[in-house]
Amino acid sequence: MNILIIGNSHVIALEAVLKHINISDYANLDFIAAAGGQVIEHYDFTSMTVKAKDKNALAFDIKNLDEYDVIFVYGLRLRSWADGTKNWLRLLTEASAEYLSAAVKQQMFKDYVTDSAHCRALQLLGKLNLLDRVISVPSPLPIERESNFQFKNNDLRLYESSMAKEIQKLGVKFLNTPSELNCDNGIFTKRLYKTSRDDDFNHIDEVGGKIVLKLFVENAYELKGRDLDKKWSEL
Repeated sequence: MNILIIGNSHVIALEAVLKHINISDYANLDFIAAAGGQVIEHYDFTSMTVKAKDKNALAFDIKNLDEYDVIFVYGLRLRSWADGTKNWLRLLTEASAEYLSAAVKQQMFKDYVTDSAHCRALQLLGKLNLLDRVISVPSPLPIERESNFQFKNNDLRLYESSMAKEIQKLGVKFLNTPSELNCDNGIFTKRLYKTSRDDDFNHIDEVGGKIVLKLFVENAYELKGRDLDKKWSEL
């Protein structure tokens, strides 16, 4: 099965896994990536033959898009908490957030999702009539730390609901990141899966990457109505 993953820096943890486990019996993986949400700025998605526009595009032997059985759009500022972006998480930590009604928050969250690079990438794939083979996956939740932002769990659920609803409106399968990565409260990614970079609380490590990558392959097979053999669970 040919699988393409379109994303940003979050694909690094997935690509690293391939250096240590061989999944070629199950899937051939290719990546299209650029920093932040800039993949749609650095690649030309106007035809089935995707071309890099500049040196900031990080592509690995990209085939014609029609040759991929399943395409994942991963991250791209969907559930991002990076500095300098429209940020649902930082919004919820502002003092004024507690005075916002659920209806106002719902509209704000909808705007954050639909304005994201993630949704713009889905729209470009839609113009190529590829959405029936696309699976949408948000960025992992931020990693827990002592100074974590404080916000209400029901606010996160409201955002997650908006995220899934708006993606599904486009006719795309929405897949959340694995619950195995998350703390018991479901708000943050476990510190266990933090990247080794000291000040980076946005990215998971290779161990977390393996969990995500296996989920991708399993859902790709499910989307195509195919079964994985017993050896897959041993990887």
